[in-house]
Amino acid sequence: MIDRRSFLAGSVSIAGLAAFAGPVSAKSKEDHRKDSLGHTLDSVAELILKEYPDQATFLGVDTGARAGLHTRLHDRSLDGIADRNAGCAERLKKLKLLEASPMSGSDAITYKATVYAHELAHEGAKFAYGDNMVLNAWQADANSPYACSQSSGSFATIPDFLDTQHKIEATSDCEAYLSRLSAMARNIAAETDRLRHDAGLGVTAPDFILDLTLKQQKAYLAKPVAQWGLISSLSKRAAEKNIAGDWESRARAICEKEVGPALSAQAAALKALRAKANSDAGCWKLPDGEAFYSWLLRAGTTTSMKAEEVHALGLEKVKEITARMDGLLKAQGLTQGTVGERMTALGKDQRFIYPDPTPAAPISWTISIR
Repeated sequence: MIDRRSFLAGSVSIAGLAAFAGPVSAKSKEDHRKDSLGHTLDSVAELILKEYPDQATFLGVDTGARAGLHTRLHDRSLDGIADRNAGCAERLKKLKLLEASPMSGSDAITYKATVYAHELAHEGAKFAYGDNMVLNAWQADANSPYACSQSSGSFATIPDFLDTQHKIEATSDCEAYLSRLSAMARNIAAETDRLRHDAGLGVTAPDFILDLTLKQQKAYLAKPVAQWGLISSLSKRAAEKNIAGDWESRARAICEKEVGPALSAQAAALKALRAKANSDAGCWKLPDGEAFYSWLLRAGTTTSMKAEEVHALGLEKVKEITARMDGLLKAQGLTQGTVGERMTALGKDQRFIYPDPTPAAPISWTISIR
């Protein structure tokens, strides 16, 4: 049974259906209520893991009875989103039935956090576009109005997830990796459908986000498939563990027949959206945008602060930090110019620059997608 406390530590999201089976035996009514709460919270966690199987991998619990989750990714189609929204609403209804139950200590904290997370996710479900990741510990901060961008969506997140989170220890792990490659292709196609669906609602990313996303995708598609990290991640790790199998060719076949075409189609859809996009970036441009932004704030801060209050707090903190930086810079003898100008000067100060050990081959910093 999953440790509820450990699960809560990974995410504020524990959810599940209440199960009230069997008669009240010889136990007291209070003991029975406590058993019902524990059973509900455990059931909740299992249901959330089934909805977000990649979360099970992130938490390291996709083994034993949950080994089947190791082969899947959460469904990013419109139907998949609708199913998760319905599940969230049903669980919230059942959880509310336990409101009057006596509880204290960690059980009370877990219960309140669970209800809070479900209320927040349920509120986000009313928006017919974007991503609601409140109940996914792995991507809990990835709530977004857009189905994909330069930092969200399957292309931006799954390659690294497969490389760093999906363990390769046995043949079954390799088979699961291949299954997830196919799931990635299906999810990219589903996101492309959502891009068109959301555009019909008036939801399109601003041009500069589309440009960045297209740049990443085109660069990846320009590489020979055989050189994709999606393939080498599996083949290299399988070789290191001496796991027999033609993993490289099987992964390459999936990338050629499934992932590549899905990604090309998504790039084409993004290009079509780019032709009509502008630079407007605020949520005010979205359907019910003010309410959506308020929800994003609650999901991101776990407070009820209004946008104006968050902005004022940000200005106050910038002022405080700038004052501290000013003192630190002056202590280094940098007294002239703005803090920004002095930070630039600090970055060029030879006192703080390590000598290049190989002048003929300067270090270059790059960000790449596997």
